[in-house]
Amino acid sequence: MDQPNVFREFSKKVKTVLTSPDPQVILDALRALAEGKEANLQDGRVIEPLGPWESSPETFPNQLRWGRKRLRSESANEPNLWETLALFDGPEGYNQSLVDLPKIAYSDLVARLDQPPPRVVTHIGGVSLPKVLGPSQSQPVQSLDEDLPYISDFLRGNGTARAVAATRCKFGWERLSVDCLCLYVDADDTTSLENSVTSLADLAMIRESKLCHTGDSLSEAQKLLAPTGITELALKERMYDLRQNRIRRVVRQDGNIYPGQSISLMGEESKGSVGVFLSPCGVDEHKVYALTAHHAVPFKIAGQRVITPGGLDILTQLQRAVDSHPKDIEVLLKRRNEACGYAEYGHIGSNQQGWGSDFTLIHLDDHWIGENDELYDVDLSVLHNPGDIVYQDGATTGGTVGQIGSSEVLLFERGTASDVVRAKFLAILPLDVPFRDDVCAKGDSGSGVFLPAPQEDGWKFAGQLVSMIDMDGWAGLMIPQSQVFQTLKEKTGKAWRLSG
Repeated sequence: MDQPNVFREFSKKVKTVLTSPDPQVILDALRALAEGKEANLQDGRVIEPLGPWESSPETFPNQLRWGRKRLRSESANEPNLWETLALFDGPEGYNQSLVDLPKIAYSDLVARLDQPPPRVVTHIGGVSLPKVLGPSQSQPVQSLDEDLPYISDFLRGNGTARAVAATRCKFGWERLSVDCLCLYVDADDTTSLENSVTSLADLAMIRESKLCHTGDSLSEAQKLLAPTGITELALKERMYDLRQNRIRRVVRQDGNIYPGQSISLMGEESKGSVGVFLSPCGVDEHKVYALTAHHAVPFKIAGQRVITPGGLDILTQLQRAVDSHPKDIEVLLKRRNEACGYAEYGHIGSNQQGWGSDFTLIHLDDHWIGENDELYDVDLSVLHNPGDIVYQDGATTGGTVGQIGSSEVLLFERGTASDVVRAKFLAILPLDVPFRDDVCAKGDSGSGVFLPAPQEDGWKFAGQLVSMIDMDGWAGLMIPQSQVFQTLKEKTGKAWRLSG
């Protein structure tokens, strides 16, 4: 097989080693090359270290750096970069074969070296390719406080760039991996960013991604199910969109509101999710407020009225009621026209500590009851650890389960004019299990995230979900509870607690 130029030196040296008649000499020589050293053959020949990484004993990290600098992007039509790394360093590759020498016959090792990999594969003879690894609970969540100015420059200078999420991760295999800065990029063209990261001392991986705030709306609609003047085709498309909207909680006739219920501004065909219920500390502690995301309930002036369920959910259920449950129409129209409270406080951006901020506090009317169910007081000393299992309760997905990522996420978004908005979040990743469910979906914005508290037979409020991003699968972006309360104090001038 004709290998790319960048791998010919690698292949030539390995094949030269294999010409030795002594199996132990071959194994010793391969071990030396794997450790970044020169290899000595029985006939006196000396094989020089593997070129660009001769000064480092860490073969895999340096091969990866070499490949990234020479090829720039892992998606640049070069599967052999990953194939070669897998063949040399993977769980069943050459280095691991040396480590597990009793488990492999010499003839099998030679045969594997002599057999070139296919051009495009996900596995090579059972050898898995390197990938971004899931979080480990062996250490706290890594902080990410770097400036990363080249990301802001990329967003300002690239008209197709919308957002970049930076996070620390491990890339490779369970037994052999390297720490990387992973850049999940929502842009049509990443060339300038790839050029920037290849000159970094730090190893950076660029992954194509999409950022999606988890509100959901049909803002183009002006009326209810069949607006005046709508064409037949447009009406069918509208009905289809409404049928696609998932609803986990039906409209109730009573005045109770619960975490995870949908919510929106009155008159809007949109929805976000109620997170938890809060009360201010002090003289107003009897007041109850529902917490949600500001981009889901984007009020312009305090006092704007709010409804629950959200307008989009009401329309979806109204469509179903017209078809088969006409008795529900009166209740639905009542919910659409009667507010549950009004938006009083809100902010979107970041707080003084650089963490994301995205909240609206809705003061509930007196006849509405907001209940936190089995939640307990917030313990601000609780630390989020990588791999911690958390529960998200959203209006679209209902109850879902995920795990805390290994590093903070530093999100850069294009703002107005030449501004770049930057804020930190925690990632909620899907569980690494077959047929895994999404952690979140559109309409879950503002929902609460909870940690199990089995000793108290309940849950602890862990944070607020505000966005989702494609990190090799849809992941949620969460503001940890300590920063939610920090932001509320900064923006309202009051301390807050869970109601009840």
